[in-house]
Amino acid sequence: MCFHFAMKEIRGWYCCMIGLIYMARAGYNPEAGIGFWERFAEYSRQHGGGEGLWFLRTHPLDEVRIKQLKEWLPEVQREYRPR
Repeated sequence: MCFHFAMKEIRGWYCCMIGLIYMARAGYNPEAGIGFWERFAEYSRQHGGGEGLWFLRTHPLDEVRIKQLKEWLPEVQREYRPR
């Protein structure tokens, strides 16, 4: 059971990273992705989202996701080509 949850989390992080890279390569500023998740987290908080046990979630906690995206940003910025 623990292995299953760990693999889901790894796939979730992989998807976040790949999405951020694709976004940058497509000409979208990756910093905008962070702004999106910050707005999404605020909306979620206002509407009762994010409640429940973290290990039953299928996606990372918003705050954790935002922190991780900010850590990846310098690397992903190298892929960014404004159009």
